[in-house]
Amino acid sequence: MPFAAICKKCQHFLIGKDLPNIQIELIDHFNNYHKSTPISQPYAVQYPDDFNKKKVIRITTIEMYPFRERSSSFMTRLFISDLYEIALITNYYYDDCNRKFSSSEEKQKYFSSRLAVYFE
Repeated sequence: MPFAAICKKCQHFLIGKDLPNIQIELIDHFNNYHKSTPISQPYAVQYPDDFNKKKVIRITTIEMYPFRERSSSFMTRLFISDLYEIALITNYYYDDCNRKFSSSEEKQKYFSSRLAVYFE
């Protein structure tokens, strides 16, 4: 099951193919960007015990009618700490985000456009 995370300090998005992978990504992010480790250790987070249910609402514009929108929703699970959040994401979102980007800024902009709905 793939996961996404967001750092609340800098709004940096991360993805991982499973929970251990996203835990490593979070710790690496905090070490590299903030020169610290998160107080609530990501390694202690257990799925599904520590995750709460969350409804995700996705709004898309219908291409043929630019002023009409369609919404869809689905349930996911979300873990919230003071410094970061971890969400269970769909394989579709993981596959969509798991590709090469020309820069870190482009990657974060794309992640934000795709993954922000999980953390709103």
